[in-house]
Amino acid sequence: MRAAFLASVVVLVTGSGCYSSSLPSPILPFTDCARSRGKDGSYRGAIDVTESGSRCMNWTEVAGFKERYPSRGIGEHNHCRNPDGRIRPWCFFRNHKGRVDWGYCDCKQGSVRLQGGRSKLDGRVEVYLGGVWGSVCGNDWGEEDAAVVCRQLGEGVSGLARTVPLFRPQTAKLHWLAVHCQGEEPDLLQCPKTTWRGEECSLAAAVTCTQQRVVETLPIRLVGGRSQSEGRVEVFHAGQWGSICDDQWDDNDAEVVCRQLGLSGFARAWSQSHFGKGSGRVWLDDVRCSGNELTLEQCSKSAWGEHNCLHSEDAGVSCSPLTEFPG
Repeated sequence: MRAAFLASVVVLVTGSGCYSSSLPSPILPFTDCARSRGKDGSYRGAIDVTESGSRCMNWTEVAGFKERYPSRGIGEHNHCRNPDGRIRPWCFFRNHKGRVDWGYCDCKQGSVRLQGGRSKLDGRVEVYLGGVWGSVCGNDWGEEDAAVVCRQLGEGVSGLARTVPLFRPQTAKLHWLAVHCQGEEPDLLQCPKTTWRGEECSLAAAVTCTQQRVVETLPIRLVGGRSQSEGRVEVFHAGQWGSICDDQWDDNDAEVVCRQLGLSGFARAWSQSHFGKGSGRVWLDDVRCSGNELTLEQCSKSAWGEHNCLHSEDAGVSCSPLTEFPG
């Protein structure tokens, strides 16, 4: 199947007047990008650079490719994806001849580490970009930025933002002059930021991460049903309720929703806005529960707000008592 997919990519690209491909070397198991492989791979991050250092093209620049792999995270962006589901994330790029090529992505891109601290969860923030580790200037560095760093380093931690003197500021490697996270992003790559272009910087961004003992539960509700045990599934995030796209939505997901709401009985998944269209944000896509999770938060899913759906694809559930089990 892998060979068949690679052949289809070559046919698709050469069929539009473009060229052949080459296989980069293997990568180390860094980040969700590297772990997103095989039939369950569904990377939804913001890495947009290949192992060779080339910037990824927008997926829509290759005619017909989005239509070939619908509902696989491909859209009006240039972030790495694995739409075939059988190889690690990759993207199209233009080679030195200006022709369209493809390559596996640099999954270490955007990784973070803490240096010079008292433990592995304390120190100056360094980011890996373009094959080089570099610091972040402490301009406007705040708690929201620290929260994202600590989230990226590991689940169940919160962060305290601080700054430290930049060692040898004249020769230090800096990547960003400032970072402006909202605090909910999964990694620093997805935060707005200002590239460092030689401006003066004497303080570097640093964080202290601490373990959290309480795990928050993702608030959910059912809307538009005939009773409290059925309806369109909505989740609460960033101060507002929003719906879930029905891509990959099935009875396993419904089982978890019903369990989280404390509703027993027969769980059934509904798609195509069966309980009416939502009017707010579409918060989640590609939700994949095994059915054994206690809450929706524990299921695999897209990044917040990242989807290719309309409200006509809002997901719903019904949690019917066993006495109403359909015959």
